[in-house]
Amino acid sequence: MLILAFKITCILRSAIDRYIPGALRKREYSMQLKASRIKVLQAQDDLVTAMREDASKDLLNVIHHHFKHQHNYEALLKSLIVQGLLRLKEPSVLLRCRKEDLHKMESVLHSAKEEYAAKAHVHKPEIIVDHIHLPSAPSSDDPHALS
Repeated sequence: MLILAFKITCILRSAIDRYIPGALRKREYSMQLKASRIKVLQAQDDLVTAMREDASKDLLNVIHHHFKHQHNYEALLKSLIVQGLLRLKEPSVLLRCRKEDLHKMESVLHSAKEEYAAKAHVHKPEIIVDHIHLPSAPSSDDPHALS
Protein backbone atom coordinates (compact mmCIF):
# COMPACT_ATOMS: atom_id res chain seq x y z
CA MET A 1 0.00 0.00 0.00
CA LEU A 2 2.87 2.35 0.85
CA ILE A 3 4.58 1.53 -2.44
CA LEU A 4 1.35 2.22 -4.31
CA ALA A 5 0.98 5.63 -2.61
CA PHE A 6 4.59 6.45 -3.49
CA LYS A 7 4.06 5.47 -7.14
CA ILE A 8 0.91 7.60 -7.33
CA THR A 9 2.79 10.56 -5.84
CA CYS A 10 5.59 10.15 -8.38
CA ILE A 11 3.11 9.92 -11.25
CA LEU A 12 1.28 13.04 -10.07
CA ARG A 13 4.53 14.98 -9.72
CA SER A 14 5.66 14.04 -13.22
CA ALA A 15 2.23 14.95 -14.63
CA ILE A 16 2.33 18.32 -12.91
CA ASP A 17 5.87 18.91 -14.16
CA ARG A 18 4.87 18.03 -17.74
CA TYR A 19 1.69 20.03 -17.95
CA ILE A 20 2.53 22.92 -15.67
CA PRO A 21 6.19 23.96 -16.23
CA GLY A 22 5.77 26.96 -13.90
CA ALA A 23 4.95 24.63 -11.03
CA LEU A 24 8.30 22.90 -11.54
CA ARG A 25 10.16 26.19 -11.36
CA LYS A 26 8.22 27.23 -8.26
CA ARG A 27 8.93 23.90 -6.57
CA GLU A 28 12.64 24.09 -7.46
CA TYR A 29 12.80 27.67 -6.19
CA SER A 30 11.02 26.68 -3.00
CA MET A 31 13.44 23.81 -2.44
CA GLN A 32 16.45 26.07 -3.07
CA LEU A 33 15.07 28.70 -0.72
CA LYS A 34 14.52 26.09 1.97
CA ALA A 35 18.05 24.74 1.51
CA SER A 36 19.55 28.24 1.79
CA ARG A 37 17.55 28.92 4.97
CA ILE A 38 18.83 25.69 6.45
CA LYS A 39 22.42 26.68 5.57
CA VAL A 40 21.99 30.07 7.24
CA LEU A 41 20.48 28.53 10.37
CA GLN A 42 23.26 25.93 10.51
CA ALA A 43 25.93 28.63 10.18
CA GLN A 44 24.30 30.63 12.98
CA ASP A 45 24.11 27.53 15.17
CA ASP A 46 27.77 26.72 14.47
CA LEU A 47 28.78 30.27 15.40
CA VAL A 48 26.82 30.23 18.66
CA THR A 49 28.25 26.82 19.54
CA ALA A 50 31.81 27.99 18.85
CA MET A 51 31.30 31.15 20.93
CA ARG A 52 29.88 29.11 23.81
CA GLU A 53 32.79 26.67 23.70
CA ASP A 54 35.33 29.53 23.62
CA ALA A 55 33.65 31.21 26.59
CA SER A 56 33.60 27.93 28.51
CA LYS A 57 37.29 27.38 27.80
CA ASP A 58 38.14 30.92 28.88
CA LEU A 59 36.16 30.55 32.09
CA LEU A 60 37.77 27.20 32.80
CA ASN A 61 41.17 28.81 32.25
CA VAL A 62 40.34 31.53 34.76
CA ILE A 63 39.17 28.95 37.29
CA HIS A 64 42.29 26.79 36.89
CA HIS A 65 44.64 29.75 37.22
CA HIS A 66 42.85 31.57 40.02
CA PHE A 67 45.49 30.60 42.56
CA LYS A 68 48.19 32.36 40.53
CA HIS A 69 46.04 35.42 39.86
CA GLN A 70 43.88 35.52 42.97
CA HIS A 71 43.11 39.24 42.60
CA ASN A 72 41.71 38.74 39.07
CA TYR A 73 39.60 35.79 40.21
CA GLU A 74 38.13 37.71 43.11
CA ALA A 75 37.33 40.59 40.75
CA LEU A 76 35.59 38.08 38.48
CA LEU A 77 33.53 36.73 41.40
CA LYS A 78 32.56 40.26 42.44
CA SER A 79 31.57 41.15 38.87
CA LEU A 80 29.47 37.99 38.57
CA ILE A 81 27.67 38.76 41.84
CA VAL A 82 26.98 42.38 40.78
CA GLN A 83 25.80 41.28 37.34
CA GLY A 84 23.45 38.71 38.87
CA LEU A 85 22.04 41.28 41.29
CA LEU A 86 21.49 43.78 38.48
CA ARG A 87 19.61 41.19 36.45
CA LEU A 88 17.48 39.95 39.34
CA LYS A 89 16.74 43.38 40.91
CA GLU A 90 15.58 41.73 44.11
CA PRO A 91 16.03 43.06 47.67
CA SER A 92 16.94 39.60 48.96
CA VAL A 93 18.97 36.93 47.13
CA LEU A 94 20.11 33.38 47.89
CA LEU A 95 23.66 32.90 46.61
CA ARG A 96 25.34 29.57 45.85
CA CYS A 97 28.99 29.05 45.03
CA ARG A 98 31.55 26.28 44.91
CA LYS A 99 32.88 25.16 48.29
CA GLU A 100 36.44 26.16 47.35
CA ASP A 101 35.22 29.68 46.44
CA LEU A 102 33.24 30.31 49.63
CA HIS A 103 35.98 32.29 51.42
CA LYS A 104 36.81 34.37 48.34
CA MET A 105 33.14 35.02 47.64
CA GLU A 106 32.52 36.17 51.20
CA SER A 107 35.53 38.51 50.97
CA VAL A 108 34.03 40.37 47.98
CA LEU A 109 30.39 40.20 49.05
CA HIS A 110 30.33 43.53 50.91
CA SER A 111 31.92 45.48 48.06
CA ALA A 112 29.63 43.73 45.54
CA LYS A 113 26.58 44.85 47.55
CA GLU A 114 27.86 48.43 47.62
CA GLU A 115 28.61 48.45 43.90
CA TYR A 116 25.16 47.05 43.11
CA ALA A 117 23.43 49.61 45.35
CA ALA A 118 25.36 52.44 43.66
CA LYS A 119 24.63 51.22 40.12
CA ALA A 120 20.95 50.39 40.71
CA HIS A 121 20.28 53.38 43.02
CA VAL A 122 18.72 51.13 45.67
CA HIS A 123 19.51 49.97 49.19
CA LYS A 124 22.08 47.21 49.65
CA PRO A 125 20.42 43.83 49.10
CA GLU A 126 20.30 41.07 51.66
CA ILE A 127 22.43 38.21 50.36
CA ILE A 128 22.02 34.84 52.02
CA VAL A 129 24.85 32.39 51.35
CA ASP A 130 23.44 28.92 50.75
CA HIS A 131 24.98 25.95 52.52
CA ILE A 132 24.46 23.81 49.43
CA HIS A 133 27.46 24.25 47.15
CA LEU A 134 27.85 24.11 43.39
CA PRO A 135 29.96 21.28 41.94
CA SER A 136 33.71 21.76 41.72
CA ALA A 137 35.36 22.73 38.45
CA PRO A 138 36.53 19.88 36.24
CA SER A 139 40.20 19.10 36.65
CA SER A 140 42.68 19.05 33.79
CA ASP A 141 42.94 15.27 34.37
CA ASP A 142 39.22 14.88 33.74
CA PRO A 143 38.62 13.43 30.25
CA HIS A 144 35.30 15.32 30.09
CA ALA A 145 36.87 18.68 30.87
CA LEU A 146 37.18 21.23 28.12
CA SER A 147 40.58 21.24 26.49
